Amino acid sequence: MLKFLIGFWFVLCAVVLLAMWPLVKRVFALARLTRKGEKARRFRSIYRYITCRDVPASTQPTPLPDSAQTLVLPETFTTGGQTLNLEQFLIDTGASGMMVLHRGEVVFENYEQGMRAGDVQLCFSVTKSITSTLIGIAVDEGLIDSLDDPVDKYLSDLKGSGYEGVTLAQCLEMGSAVDFQEDYENDKPSDMPAFQKHFAMNKPALAFIRQLQKHPARWPGRFCGYSSMDAQVAGSCLVAVLLQQEKTLSQYLHEKLWQPLGAQDNAYWLVDGAGVELTAGGLCASVRDLAKFGQLILQRGRWQGRQLVSETWLERATTAHAPHLQPGLRDDCLKPWGYGYLWWIPEHQTGGDYFASGIYNQFVYINPETELVIAKLGANEHFNDAPELSKHQYIDAFQAISKLVQQGNLGAPK
Repeated sequence: MLKFLIGFWFVLCAVVLLAMWPLVKRVFALARLTRKGEKARRFRSIYRYITCRDVPASTQPTPLPDSAQTLVLPETFTTGGQTLNLEQFLIDTGASGMMVLHRGEVVFENYEQGMRAGDVQLCFSVTKSITSTLIGIAVDEGLIDSLDDPVDKYLSDLKGSGYEGVTLAQCLEMGSAVDFQEDYENDKPSDMPAFQKHFAMNKPALAFIRQLQKHPARWPGRFCGYSSMDAQVAGSCLVAVLLQQEKTLSQYLHEKLWQPLGAQDNAYWLVDGAGVELTAGGLCASVRDLAKFGQLILQRGRWQGRQLVSETWLERATTAHAPHLQPGLRDDCLKPWGYGYLWWIPEHQTGGDYFASGIYNQFVYINPETELVIAKLGANEHFNDAPELSKHQYIDAFQAISKLVQQGNLGAPK
Protein backbone atom coordinates (compact mmCIF):
# COMPACT_ATOMS: atom_id res chain seq x y z
CA MET A 1 0.00 0.00 0.00
CA LEU A 2 2.85 2.36 0.88
CA LYS A 3 4.53 1.73 -2.47
CA PHE A 4 1.24 2.45 -4.22
CA LEU A 5 0.81 5.78 -2.38
CA ILE A 6 4.39 6.81 -3.12
CA GLY A 7 3.96 5.90 -6.77
CA PHE A 8 0.65 7.73 -6.95
CA TRP A 9 2.24 10.81 -5.35
CA PHE A 10 5.08 10.87 -7.88
CA VAL A 11 2.66 10.46 -10.79
CA LEU A 12 0.46 13.27 -9.43
CA CYS A 13 3.47 15.57 -9.03
CA ALA A 14 4.60 14.77 -12.57
CA VAL A 15 1.14 15.54 -13.97
CA VAL A 16 0.95 18.85 -12.07
CA LEU A 17 4.46 19.82 -13.15
CA LEU A 18 3.69 18.95 -16.76
CA ALA A 19 0.52 21.04 -16.65
CA MET A 20 2.33 23.99 -15.09
CA TRP A 21 5.49 23.73 -17.18
CA PRO A 22 4.47 26.32 -19.85
CA LEU A 23 3.77 28.87 -17.11
CA VAL A 24 6.97 28.02 -15.24
CA LYS A 25 8.96 28.35 -18.46
CA ARG A 26 7.28 31.68 -19.25
CA VAL A 27 7.92 33.17 -15.81
CA PHE A 28 11.52 31.98 -15.80
CA ALA A 29 12.22 33.34 -19.30
CA LEU A 30 10.73 36.76 -18.59
CA ALA A 31 12.43 36.99 -15.19
CA ARG A 32 15.82 36.47 -16.85
CA LEU A 33 15.10 38.60 -19.92
CA THR A 34 17.08 41.63 -18.74
CA ARG A 35 19.68 39.78 -16.68
CA LYS A 36 23.05 41.52 -16.79
CA GLY A 37 25.36 40.12 -19.43
CA GLU A 38 22.61 38.03 -21.06
CA LYS A 39 20.33 40.65 -22.63
CA ALA A 40 21.52 40.31 -26.23
CA ARG A 41 21.05 36.55 -26.27
CA ARG A 42 17.75 36.56 -24.41
CA PHE A 43 16.23 39.36 -26.49
CA ARG A 44 16.83 37.14 -29.54
CA SER A 45 15.47 33.93 -28.03
CA ILE A 46 12.52 35.06 -25.88
CA TYR A 47 9.94 34.03 -28.52
CA ARG A 48 11.03 30.40 -28.11
CA TYR A 49 10.07 30.27 -24.45
CA ILE A 50 6.73 32.03 -24.15
CA THR A 51 3.49 31.91 -26.09
CA CYS A 52 3.57 33.95 -29.27
CA ARG A 53 1.96 34.09 -32.70
CA ASP A 54 3.95 33.60 -35.87
CA VAL A 55 4.07 36.29 -38.52
CA PRO A 56 5.37 34.34 -41.52
CA ALA A 57 7.88 35.84 -43.91
CA SER A 58 6.54 36.78 -47.32
CA THR A 59 5.95 33.96 -49.77
CA GLN A 60 8.04 36.11 -52.11
CA PRO A 61 10.89 37.32 -49.87
CA THR A 62 12.85 40.08 -51.53
CA PRO A 63 16.24 41.36 -50.32
CA LEU A 64 16.74 45.09 -50.21
CA PRO A 65 19.04 46.19 -53.04
CA ASP A 66 22.65 47.03 -52.22
CA SER A 67 23.93 50.49 -53.06
CA ALA A 68 26.92 50.92 -55.34
CA GLN A 69 28.54 52.79 -52.45
CA THR A 70 29.27 51.86 -48.86
CA LEU A 71 28.53 54.39 -46.13
CA VAL A 72 31.53 55.15 -43.96
CA LEU A 73 30.06 56.26 -40.64
CA PRO A 74 31.24 59.60 -39.27
CA GLU A 75 34.16 59.17 -36.91
CA THR A 76 32.61 61.39 -34.25
CA PHE A 77 29.33 63.10 -33.42
CA THR A 78 28.30 65.82 -30.99
CA THR A 79 25.75 65.22 -28.27
CA GLY A 80 24.98 67.16 -25.11
CA GLY A 81 28.00 69.40 -25.62
CA GLN A 82 30.34 66.40 -25.92
CA THR A 83 32.10 64.85 -28.88
CA LEU A 84 31.88 61.05 -28.92
CA ASN A 85 33.52 58.46 -31.13
CA LEU A 86 30.61 56.85 -32.99
CA GLU A 87 32.11 53.38 -33.33
CA GLN A 88 32.95 53.25 -29.62
CA PHE A 89 29.51 54.60 -28.75
CA LEU A 90 27.84 51.75 -30.66
CA ILE A 91 30.03 49.25 -28.81
CA ASP A 92 29.42 50.84 -25.41
CA THR A 93 25.64 50.88 -25.91
CA GLY A 94 25.43 47.27 -27.07
CA ALA A 95 24.42 47.71 -30.71
CA SER A 96 23.59 44.23 -32.06
CA GLY A 97 22.48 45.00 -35.59
CA MET A 98 22.16 48.12 -37.72
CA MET A 99 21.15 48.77 -41.31
CA VAL A 100 21.18 52.12 -43.10
CA LEU A 101 19.17 52.69 -46.27
CA HIS A 102 19.63 55.63 -48.60
CA ARG A 103 16.99 56.02 -51.28
CA GLY A 104 15.90 52.46 -50.62
CA GLU A 105 19.34 50.88 -51.02
CA VAL A 106 21.53 49.34 -48.34
CA VAL A 107 24.58 51.52 -47.72
CA PHE A 108 25.55 50.06 -44.33
CA GLU A 109 24.87 46.79 -42.51
CA ASN A 110 26.62 45.44 -39.44
CA TYR A 111 25.98 42.83 -36.74
CA GLU A 112 27.57 42.32 -33.32
CA GLN A 113 26.91 40.48 -30.03
CA GLY A 114 26.22 37.20 -31.80
CA MET A 115 23.48 38.57 -34.06
CA ARG A 116 23.42 37.53 -37.71
CA ALA A 117 21.46 38.79 -40.70
CA GLY A 118 17.97 37.33 -40.44
CA ASP A 119 18.02 36.91 -36.66
CA VAL A 120 14.97 38.34 -34.95
CA GLN A 121 14.98 40.23 -31.68
CA LEU A 122 12.37 41.63 -29.35
CA CYS A 123 12.10 45.23 -30.51
CA PHE A 124 10.10 46.43 -27.49
CA SER A 125 8.26 49.72 -28.17
CA VAL A 126 9.17 49.89 -31.84
CA THR A 127 6.13 47.58 -31.83
CA LYS A 128 3.98 50.61 -31.01
CA SER A 129 4.78 52.37 -34.29
CA ILE A 130 4.04 49.21 -36.27
CA THR A 131 0.75 48.90 -34.38
CA SER A 132 -0.03 52.52 -35.28
CA THR A 133 0.48 51.69 -38.95
CA LEU A 134 -1.85 48.69 -38.73
CA ILE A 135 -4.48 50.86 -37.05
CA GLY A 136 -4.06 53.32 -39.92
CA ILE A 137 -4.69 50.56 -42.44
CA ALA A 138 -7.80 49.51 -40.50
CA VAL A 139 -9.02 53.12 -40.58
CA ASP A 140 -8.34 53.26 -44.33
CA GLU A 141 -10.39 50.08 -44.78
CA GLY A 142 -13.29 51.33 -42.66
CA LEU A 143 -12.83 48.67 -39.98
CA ILE A 144 -12.49 51.41 -37.37
CA ASP A 145 -15.24 54.01 -37.58
CA SER A 146 -13.44 57.00 -36.11
CA LEU A 147 -10.42 57.87 -33.98
CA ASP A 148 -12.84 59.91 -31.89
CA ASP A 149 -14.59 56.71 -30.81
CA PRO A 150 -14.22 55.95 -27.10
CA VAL A 151 -12.09 52.86 -26.60
CA ASP A 152 -14.79 51.25 -24.47
CA LYS A 153 -16.92 51.10 -27.63
CA TYR A 154 -14.56 48.33 -28.76
CA LEU A 155 -13.49 47.07 -25.32
CA SER A 156 -16.54 46.88 -23.07
CA ASP A 157 -14.38 45.53 -20.22
CA LEU A 158 -12.95 49.04 -19.84
CA LYS A 159 -16.27 50.58 -18.82
CA GLY A 160 -15.88 51.84 -15.28
CA SER A 161 -12.10 52.07 -15.62
CA GLY A 162 -9.96 55.14 -16.18
CA TYR A 163 -10.20 54.46 -19.91
CA GLU A 164 -13.97 54.85 -20.13
CA GLY A 165 -14.67 57.76 -22.48
CA VAL A 166 -11.03 58.06 -23.59
CA THR A 167 -10.80 58.16 -27.37
CA LEU A 168 -8.66 56.01 -29.61
CA ALA A 169 -6.83 59.14 -30.81
CA GLN A 170 -5.99 60.09 -27.23
CA CYS A 171 -4.47 56.65 -26.65
CA LEU A 172 -2.43 56.93 -29.85
CA GLU A 173 -1.09 60.27 -28.57
CA MET A 174 -0.38 59.01 -25.03
CA GLY A 175 -3.07 61.36 -23.79
CA SER A 176 -5.47 59.14 -21.83
CA ALA A 177 -4.66 60.86 -18.50
CA VAL A 178 -4.91 57.45 -16.84
CA ASP A 179 -2.77 57.16 -13.72
CA PHE A 180 0.10 54.90 -14.79
CA GLN A 181 3.69 55.88 -14.15
CA GLU A 182 6.28 54.40 -16.50
CA ASP A 183 10.00 54.88 -15.90
CA TYR A 184 12.95 52.63 -16.67
CA GLU A 185 15.66 54.50 -14.79
CA ASN A 186 17.16 52.65 -11.83
CA ASP A 187 15.45 53.40 -8.50
CA LYS A 188 12.78 55.62 -10.08
CA PRO A 189 9.16 54.82 -9.11
CA SER A 190 7.32 52.99 -11.88
CA ASP A 191 4.14 50.96 -12.32
CA MET A 192 5.68 48.97 -15.17
CA PRO A 193 7.11 46.16 -12.99
CA ALA A 194 3.58 45.39 -11.74
CA PHE A 195 2.34 45.02 -15.31
CA GLN A 196 5.37 42.93 -16.27
CA LYS A 197 4.66 40.51 -13.40
CA HIS A 198 1.00 40.35 -14.46
CA PHE A 199 2.05 39.55 -18.04
CA ALA A 200 4.61 36.99 -16.87
CA MET A 201 1.87 35.13 -15.00
CA ASN A 202 0.03 34.76 -18.33
CA LYS A 203 -2.91 36.91 -17.31
CA PRO A 204 -4.90 39.05 -19.77
CA ALA A 205 -3.42 42.54 -20.16
CA LEU A 206 -6.89 44.09 -20.03
CA ALA A 207 -7.47 42.55 -16.58
CA PHE A 208 -4.61 44.73 -15.33
CA ILE A 209 -5.59 47.79 -17.36
CA ARG A 210 -9.21 47.89 -16.23
CA GLN A 211 -8.03 48.45 -12.66
CA LEU A 212 -6.38 51.74 -13.63
CA GLN A 213 -8.12 55.01 -12.90
CA LYS A 214 -7.81 58.64 -14.02
CA HIS A 215 -4.92 60.76 -12.80
CA PRO A 216 -6.37 63.31 -10.37
CA ALA A 217 -4.58 66.28 -11.94
CA ARG A 218 -4.76 65.51 -15.68
CA TRP A 219 -7.38 65.59 -18.42
CA PRO A 220 -7.57 63.36 -21.50
CA GLY A 221 -6.23 65.02 -24.61
CA ARG A 222 -4.48 67.81 -22.72
CA PHE A 223 -1.41 66.09 -21.30
CA CYS A 224 1.16 63.80 -22.94
CA GLY A 225 2.17 61.20 -20.37
CA TYR A 226 4.00 58.27 -21.95
CA SER A 227 2.23 55.03 -21.01
CA SER A 228 2.54 51.63 -22.63
CA MET A 229 -0.98 50.95 -21.38
CA ASP A 230 -2.31 53.52 -23.87
CA ALA A 231 -0.62 51.63 -26.70
CA GLN A 232 -1.92 48.30 -25.40
CA VAL A 233 -5.46 49.67 -25.28
CA ALA A 234 -5.21 51.12 -28.80
CA GLY A 235 -3.87 47.84 -30.16
CA SER A 236 -6.49 45.83 -28.29
CA CYS A 237 -9.21 47.87 -30.00
CA LEU A 238 -7.83 46.70 -33.33
CA VAL A 239 -7.62 43.12 -32.03
CA ALA A 240 -11.32 43.31 -31.11
CA VAL A 241 -12.25 44.65 -34.56
CA LEU A 242 -10.24 41.95 -36.33
CA LEU A 243 -11.82 39.25 -34.20
CA GLN A 244 -15.11 40.07 -35.93
CA GLN A 245 -13.30 39.38 -39.22
CA GLU A 246 -11.99 36.09 -37.79
CA LYS A 247 -8.42 37.37 -37.99
CA THR A 248 -5.67 37.86 -35.45
CA LEU A 249 -3.48 40.94 -35.33
CA SER A 250 -0.49 38.80 -36.31
CA GLN A 251 -2.34 37.58 -39.40
CA TYR A 252 -3.20 41.19 -40.23
CA LEU A 253 0.45 42.21 -39.94
CA HIS A 254 1.45 39.43 -42.32
CA GLU A 255 -1.33 40.18 -44.80
CA LYS A 256 -1.01 43.96 -44.87
CA LEU A 257 2.73 44.50 -44.38
CA TRP A 258 5.03 41.47 -44.21
CA GLN A 259 3.62 39.79 -47.35
CA PRO A 260 3.56 42.80 -49.70
CA LEU A 261 6.89 44.13 -48.37
CA GLY A 262 8.59 40.86 -49.25
CA ALA A 263 9.68 40.34 -45.65
CA GLN A 264 12.59 37.92 -45.54
CA ASP A 265 12.19 36.60 -42.02
CA ASN A 266 9.47 35.20 -39.81
CA ALA A 267 8.46 37.56 -37.02
CA TYR A 268 6.86 36.58 -33.72
CA TRP A 269 4.39 38.48 -31.55
CA LEU A 270 4.20 37.74 -27.82
CA VAL A 271 0.65 37.29 -26.52
CA ASP A 272 -1.00 37.50 -23.11
CA GLY A 273 -3.16 34.94 -21.34
CA ALA A 274 -6.16 35.85 -23.50
CA GLY A 275 -4.20 35.42 -26.72
CA VAL A 276 -4.01 39.17 -27.33
CA GLU A 277 -0.81 40.46 -28.90
CA LEU A 278 1.37 42.67 -26.71
CA THR A 279 1.05 45.83 -28.79
CA ALA A 280 2.86 47.79 -26.09
CA GLY A 281 6.11 46.08 -27.05
CA GLY A 282 6.01 42.39 -27.92
CA LEU A 283 7.04 42.06 -31.58
CA CYS A 284 10.22 40.15 -32.46
CA ALA A 285 11.56 41.05 -35.91
CA SER A 286 14.79 41.24 -37.90
CA VAL A 287 16.80 44.37 -38.62
CA ARG A 288 16.33 44.01 -42.37
CA ASP A 289 12.55 43.68 -42.16
CA LEU A 290 12.36 46.66 -39.82
CA ALA A 291 14.40 48.60 -42.38
CA LYS A 292 11.86 47.66 -45.05
CA PHE A 293 9.07 48.86 -42.79
CA GLY A 294 10.92 52.15 -42.32
CA GLN A 295 11.37 52.52 -46.07
CA LEU A 296 7.62 52.02 -46.55
CA ILE A 297 6.93 54.84 -44.09
CA LEU A 298 9.53 57.07 -45.78
CA GLN A 299 7.74 56.43 -49.09
CA ARG A 300 4.50 57.57 -47.47
CA GLY A 301 2.95 54.11 -47.52
CA ARG A 302 3.64 53.28 -51.15
CA TRP A 303 5.47 50.07 -52.08
CA GLN A 304 6.10 48.86 -55.63
CA GLY A 305 3.11 50.69 -57.02
CA ARG A 306 0.71 49.77 -54.21
CA GLN A 307 -0.52 52.10 -51.46
CA LEU A 308 -0.32 49.85 -48.38
CA VAL A 309 -1.29 52.58 -45.91
CA SER A 310 -2.64 55.98 -46.86
CA GLU A 311 -0.40 59.02 -47.06
CA THR A 312 -3.07 60.90 -45.10
CA TRP A 313 -2.69 58.52 -42.16
CA LEU A 314 1.10 58.68 -42.14
CA GLU A 315 1.06 62.47 -42.26
CA ARG A 316 -1.14 62.47 -39.17
CA ALA A 317 0.80 59.70 -37.44
CA THR A 318 4.20 61.37 -37.74
CA THR A 319 3.10 64.92 -36.90
CA ALA A 320 2.39 66.53 -33.52
CA HIS A 321 -1.16 67.90 -33.66
CA ALA A 322 -1.56 69.85 -30.43
CA PRO A 323 0.57 72.17 -28.27
CA HIS A 324 1.13 69.51 -25.60
CA LEU A 325 2.50 67.14 -28.26
CA GLN A 326 5.11 69.51 -29.71
CA PRO A 327 8.84 68.89 -29.22
CA GLY A 328 10.53 70.73 -26.36
CA LEU A 329 10.35 70.99 -22.59
CA ARG A 330 6.92 72.03 -21.30
CA ASP A 331 4.60 71.55 -18.35
CA ASP A 332 1.97 69.49 -20.19
CA CYS A 333 4.30 66.64 -21.19
CA LEU A 334 6.65 64.41 -19.21
CA LYS A 335 9.32 64.24 -21.94
CA PRO A 336 10.94 66.78 -24.29
CA TRP A 337 10.15 64.76 -27.41
CA GLY A 338 7.28 65.49 -29.76
CA TYR A 339 4.66 62.81 -30.34
CA GLY A 340 2.31 61.78 -33.13
CA TYR A 341 0.30 58.56 -33.25
CA LEU A 342 2.77 56.23 -31.48
CA TRP A 343 5.69 57.87 -33.34
CA TRP A 344 8.37 60.08 -31.74
CA ILE A 345 9.57 63.46 -33.04
CA PRO A 346 13.08 64.67 -32.06
CA GLU A 347 13.39 67.58 -29.66
CA HIS A 348 15.47 69.33 -32.32
CA GLN A 349 13.91 68.06 -35.53
CA THR A 350 16.16 67.99 -38.61
CA GLY A 351 14.96 67.32 -42.12
CA GLY A 352 11.48 66.43 -40.88
CA ASP A 353 12.83 63.37 -39.08
CA TYR A 354 10.86 61.12 -36.73
CA PHE A 355 11.40 57.68 -35.25
CA ALA A 356 10.14 54.56 -33.53
CA SER A 357 11.91 53.74 -30.29
CA GLY A 358 12.10 50.88 -27.80
CA ILE A 359 13.88 50.43 -24.49
CA TYR A 360 17.48 49.22 -24.54
CA ASN A 361 17.91 51.36 -27.67
CA GLN A 362 15.82 49.84 -30.46
CA PHE A 363 15.12 52.27 -33.31
CA VAL A 364 13.62 52.82 -36.71
CA TYR A 365 14.77 56.33 -37.65
CA ILE A 366 13.45 58.12 -40.75
CA ASN A 367 14.70 61.35 -42.32
CA PRO A 368 12.54 62.41 -45.30
CA GLU A 369 14.84 65.23 -46.42
CA THR A 370 17.92 63.01 -46.74
CA GLU A 371 15.87 59.95 -47.80
CA LEU A 372 17.50 57.96 -45.02
CA VAL A 373 16.23 55.04 -42.94
CA ILE A 374 18.15 53.52 -40.03
CA ALA A 375 16.97 50.30 -38.38
CA LYS A 376 18.90 49.40 -35.25
CA LEU A 377 18.50 46.70 -32.59
CA GLY A 378 20.58 46.28 -29.47
CA ALA A 379 20.94 45.36 -25.84
CA ASN A 380 22.39 48.28 -23.91
CA GLU A 381 23.62 46.92 -20.57
CA HIS A 382 23.73 50.46 -19.14
CA PHE A 383 20.35 51.63 -20.44
CA ASN A 384 18.67 51.80 -17.04
CA ASP A 385 21.35 54.16 -15.69
CA ALA A 386 20.11 56.97 -17.94
CA PRO A 387 17.39 55.90 -20.42
CA GLU A 388 16.65 59.35 -21.82
CA LEU A 389 20.35 60.21 -22.19
CA SER A 390 21.12 57.25 -24.47
CA LYS A 391 17.99 57.99 -26.50
CA HIS A 392 19.13 61.59 -27.05
CA GLN A 393 22.62 60.37 -27.94
CA TYR A 394 21.31 57.94 -30.54
CA ILE A 395 19.14 60.56 -32.23
CA ASP A 396 22.12 62.92 -32.34
CA ALA A 397 24.17 60.09 -33.89
CA PHE A 398 21.49 59.36 -36.49
CA GLN A 399 21.23 63.04 -37.35
CA ALA A 400 25.02 63.16 -37.79
CA ILE A 401 24.77 60.23 -40.23
CA SER A 402 21.95 62.04 -42.06
CA LYS A 403 24.08 65.17 -42.34
CA LEU A 404 26.95 63.15 -43.78
CA VAL A 405 24.67 61.63 -46.40
CA GLN A 406 23.18 65.03 -47.21
CA GLN A 407 26.68 66.33 -47.91
CA GLY A 408 27.21 63.49 -50.37
CA ASN A 409 29.87 61.76 -48.28
CA LEU A 410 28.73 58.19 -48.76
CA GLY A 411 32.24 56.78 -48.99
CA ALA A 412 34.02 54.55 -51.47
CA PRO A 413 32.33 52.42 -54.13
CA LYS A 414 31.83 48.77 -53.20
